[in-house]
Amino acid sequence: MSSLRWWGLAAGLAVVAILSLVVLKARGASKSPTGPTSAAASVDAGACADRHALPAPPLEGAESAGLVLQGDHVTFTVDGSAAFGDFNKPLRVSAGVHKVFAKDDLGEASIDVRLRPFEAAVVSAVRYGDGLVLWPLGAECTSCERSVATLDVEPSGTAKPTALANAAAALATQDWKLAVEILRDVPVKDRQSPRFVAVLAAASALAGHGELAREALLAQKGPAGESAKEWLDKLDHLAQPESERQRELAVKRWNNLTERYQRLTERFAKEAPIAAASARFNALSEAFAAATKDEDVVGQEASVESAGKVLSALVSDLRALQPNDCAWQSKVSAAM
Repeated sequence: MSSLRWWGLAAGLAVVAILSLVVLKARGASKSPTGPTSAAASVDAGACADRHALPAPPLEGAESAGLVLQGDHVTFTVDGSAAFGDFNKPLRVSAGVHKVFAKDDLGEASIDVRLRPFEAAVVSAVRYGDGLVLWPLGAECTSCERSVATLDVEPSGTAKPTALANAAAALATQDWKLAVEILRDVPVKDRQSPRFVAVLAAASALAGHGELAREALLAQKGPAGESAKEWLDKLDHLAQPESERQRELAVKRWNNLTERYQRLTERFAKEAPIAAASARFNALSEAFAAATKDEDVVGQEASVESAGKVLSALVSDLRALQPNDCAWQSKVSAAM
């Protein structure tokens, strides 16, 4: 735990505990309302640009995800920059929407995917005839039309020998709807083939049904099924380090909040009442420590969120003490 700066946290808690025992009078409380005011205090409140500013969330936008880019003889770019990521070393990208572009000797394709924080995803590039197909697993295709209903690929009763090739061609244009419709005409004898399963899995993923894609891959028999299971196990294995990163970020955010809270209480201890806020922060410190010990990231994040609200409330109270004093407002801003 030393790597997570618990010594800094302990010091912060000690300060909070001491300060919580002190009842202090607000700055200027003993002055007569009609007494002299400073030049800064006489400035209209609207002139203080930062008088409504609250603390920014700690380490905002630091959430990331792991991205695997997979394809034979394919080069990738992500958001315009050359990219590489495999199961041994996934590409680290921020959570959110990214444009993935792929190119091989015969053509190119692109797809927009949304990556969720602290999750791993793979984007596969597969060539079907004249088209290069990109499809995600563990991420949402935002450039695709989503399907709410379960995909219907039951045999239509009209078997067509060319149906599988035609479905693959439709998929190459990211038209998963047409691909699914054509798949219904695939003869029964071809429905267990690796190519049928691959097209079905890709169409399911593009339609927003990642679990159906996984089920189709795992339902295969023999070497194809074993290969699919091994591939999916690699993807699932990446979930553990992602969870560790999430817990580590929660600790960094807590340390950041603790440092800012300590700065505020030290600078304004003689000028503002902080006992109530200190008691709340102290209770959250204990809750965060317990969640961290239990590796409970949900509990960690809940404590961080609540502590952020306590910090914001304290800043609001401090600003309200001298709302027209721009020097005071700047002092609060510098401390937070």
